[in-house]
Amino acid sequence: MILLGTNDSKPQNWVFKNDFYKDYMDMIAVFRKDGRNPQIYACFPPPAFNQNWGITDAIIHYQIIPLIDSVQHAAKTLSINFYDYFRDKGNYFPDGIHVNADGYALMANVVFDSIKNSPAGFIRYFYSQSNAIEKNESTYLYWKTSPGSQVTLNGNVANETDSLLVSPFQDTTFTLNAVGHRFSDTSSILMKYYPPGKIRYAAADPPILDLGSNDSSFISWITAKGTTEAKFNNSSVAVNGGIYVTPKQTTTYSLTTLGEISDTSLITVKVLESDSINRAVHKPAQVSSFFRYNPVEYALDGKPDTYWKSQSAELQYITIDLEKYYTIQRIVLHWGNIFASKTYIIISDENGNIIHQKSYSNGDGGIDDMNDLTGYGRFVKILFMGKSVADSGYIVNEIEIYGTPKSIQGVSSQNNAVPAFTVEQNYPNPFNPMTVINYTITHQGVVNLVVFDMLGRKVTELVNQSQNPGSYQVSWNGQNSMGFPVSSGVYLYKITAGKFTKTRKMILVR
Repeated sequence: MILLGTNDSKPQNWVFKNDFYKDYMDMIAVFRKDGRNPQIYACFPPPAFNQNWGITDAIIHYQIIPLIDSVQHAAKTLSINFYDYFRDKGNYFPDGIHVNADGYALMANVVFDSIKNSPAGFIRYFYSQSNAIEKNESTYLYWKTSPGSQVTLNGNVANETDSLLVSPFQDTTFTLNAVGHRFSDTSSILMKYYPPGKIRYAAADPPILDLGSNDSSFISWITAKGTTEAKFNNSSVAVNGGIYVTPKQTTTYSLTTLGEISDTSLITVKVLESDSINRAVHKPAQVSSFFRYNPVEYALDGKPDTYWKSQSAELQYITIDLEKYYTIQRIVLHWGNIFASKTYIIISDENGNIIHQKSYSNGDGGIDDMNDLTGYGRFVKILFMGKSVADSGYIVNEIEIYGTPKSIQGVSSQNNAVPAFTVEQNYPNPFNPMTVINYTITHQGVVNLVVFDMLGRKVTELVNQSQNPGSYQVSWNGQNSMGFPVSSGVYLYKITAGKFTKTRKMILVR
C-alpha cells in the first residue's frame, strides 16, 4: 500500500514536482527488484479540508492525483481512491488534514475489501516443503492465487489453491503462472537433486588457526543418501561424519566420495600469525536494528560488497560474541556511505563485566582503524552516534576485530566463578534433520535452551524448566515452534542457567 501525496503538496516540497512521477516509479521498481512481484496499490490521498501546514487540496486534486493515476497505469498497479471515498466525510478530519480513529477504521475496511476482492492474476504464495531432495525422496509444492486466476504449473492446468507431491530425479525448475483479465504473475522454484555420491556440505570449523597454538579444527561433511564410499586424504571414513585436524601450517585436505557419481571437495585450514586473524568473521552478533535485506551477518561475512544497515535512530549498536577470550588490540570499521562520527567500544566478559572501554569522535567515513585497544574479553559492543545523514541508518560494510588468544585462568577474579553448566557441540554437525545437544549443569535452577536463526529470531525453545544437577541430552529435529521444517542454514543454540550463558553454532543441511 503506497499512500503518498499529502505532504508533497506543501510549497517547499512541491518545488520538486518534476521528480514525483520518476521517484514513484523508482520506488515501485525497488519493491519488484530481484524477481519479486508483490500486489501493489498506488492510492489516491484523501482530500485536505483545510489548508494547514501549507498542505493544499487543489494541488492534491489537480496535480498529484493525475500523476499517481499515470503511475498506476504505467506500472500496472492497483489503486484505491481515498480522495473520492472521503470527499463528503470531512467530519473524520478534526484539523482538516489528519484522520481520527473512526476514520482510520473506515480506511482499514476499504483496504480489507480491496485485498479480499483482488482481481485474478496474482500469486499469493508458491513454496516447497524442501528445495533439495535426494534419491527416492519426495516433497510437496504449495500455492495459492487470487480468485478467478487461470493457473498452470509447468504448463499443466492447476487449481487456484492446491498442493502437489513431486519426486524429481534431476535439478528441476517448477514454474507457476496465474493469469487474469488485467494482471498476470509468475513464480519459480528450483528444486535441487543430490544423487548418491554428491557432497552436500564440507567445511572446517574454525577455518583459521593461530600459528603455534597447537589448536585443532573440526572438518565435517554430509553426503547424499546412497553414497557408498568416502575417503579423507585417501583414508576411508564414514560417508557422514567429521575429523579433527591439527595442522602446523596452512593445509588443504581432500574429501572424495563414490555413489552414482563421484565427487571431490577441497577444504583448506589456514594457520596464520595471531595478530593477522580477523576474529569477527561469522561470529554471532546482536544489533539494535537492521533492514530486512541488510542483516548484521553481512558486516561479519568477510565480504566488502555486503553490508549491515541500521534503522534511522541516532544511537545504534552491535554486540559481537567472539566465543573465546582474546586480548583485543585493534578494531577496523569499513563504512558505507552513511557513517558515524562518534564510536564507543566496550569489551566485556560473559557475565557483562566491562573490562575495557574507549571512545572515538573523529569518524569521517571510509575506514576507521582503532588500533590502540588493550581489553581482554569475549564480547565486543560497538555503539554508533553522530550520523552523517540524519534521516537514514548507518551502513557498515565490514567489521574486523584483531586480538590474540590467552588462557582465561588467573586473568582477573571476576572470571573465576564456577560456571553453572558445560554445553557440548551438537552432534552430528552439520546435520539432517536430527541433531543432539548434550549439557551438564552443576547447580539446581531454571535452564533455558533456545534455537535462534542468524538474524537473532527465535526458532524454537527446547528446554525451559528447573533441573537438578546432572547431565542432560536434548534433540532438535530441524523444526520451528509450530512444527514446520526450517530451511538449511546456520543456527545458534543458546543455553542459559542463572547468570551464565553460552551460545554455539550448528548447521542444518537439507
